[in-house]
Amino acid sequence: MMHWVSDPFRRYFDFRGRATRRQFWVFAAICFAALVLLVPVDEAVAPFANVPVGVPSLVFMLPLVCPVLAIAVRRLHDADLSGWWTALPVAPTPISITADLAGVRAPLWFLFDLVLPWLAVVALVALLRRPGTLGPNQYGPDPKASHVGEVFD
Repeated sequence: MMHWVSDPFRRYFDFRGRATRRQFWVFAAICFAALVLLVPVDEAVAPFANVPVGVPSLVFMLPLVCPVLAIAVRRLHDADLSGWWTALPVAPTPISITADLAGVRAPLWFLFDLVLPWLAVVALVALLRRPGTLGPNQYGPDPKASHVGEVFD
């Protein structure tokens, strides 16, 4: 079980290669569980540390940004997709900033600030759920098949 946590940290800045759905979703679940467990700690520690609620969680979760992003990119590579798809949830941000500067905020703020980012998150989750390609693809060998040769060699 520890390799589900240690592997993404060993490959902290490694955006090359492929990751299976299990590798990605187990690590994502562990990170989400840690965040959920930090909520009561946040509420207990924040008043005594004289910091806003959320800061202790942020300090803990900030080092997880790179390994989560790296394993997400490798997961997309397994489905033969570009890692740039991980930028999808932040894609509406320039539209929102441009609309704000142009003064188009009042009637459409909910579209740019709420609806589009959530639709982008749903689309990214759908891409992350896609099965990996069988055999090697442009991003590397099949991670599920990589151990088969070791058994018979």
